Amino acid sequence: MMRFVLALAAGLLGLAPSLASAQYVAPPPRELREPTGSDLVYIYNIGLRVSLAPGLFVPLDGGRVGFSLGGDVRFGIPLGPVIVAPGLRVAGYWPSGYYGVIGLATTRITVPLGPVGPYVLGGVGPGHVSKPSDTGLAYQAGGGFMVYVGTAFGFGAEASYLAITGTNFRSLFIGPALLLGF
Repeated sequence: MMRFVLALAAGLLGLAPSLASAQYVAPPPRELREPTGSDLVYIYNIGLRVSLAPGLFVPLDGGRVGFSLGGDVRFGIPLGPVIVAPGLRVAGYWPSGYYGVIGLATTRITVPLGPVGPYVLGGVGPGHVSKPSDTGLAYQAGGGFMVYVGTAFGFGAEASYLAITGTNFRSLFIGPALLLGF
């Protein structure tokens, strides 16, 4: 046993000069590297996020197509392979002759797949329609995706179904998504 320990020590001492001359260059810390792939999805979906969403409003009652504008505030939390983001959405919808407004408590779940971030979303809250004037429970369900091109640009699309109970307000929302980071 003593011979083994002495042989091991001699071998290690023989390697010492070559180990001392070897140079190890550590990779730069993750925060100093240019993010790529799923890193970008995490960067743009974790923490507080605020967005503005213009879109196309398609009433499902045969009415005329209109314009919509919404605002979202959410807070992304990484949970294993997904990012869960509770938040709030306030939006207005203006087809010809009337309008609808909603305020929803929402949840968005994003799955990072390389530089693409597909997501599903849902929400409930109060909703109001102007003609006929009525208020009910609004609910929304849908999804979309974002493609993150770099640290300052991304694009995608979202589609969702939106309805207000007790009213004839039922619609399909389709909108582009554009990310400009500064």
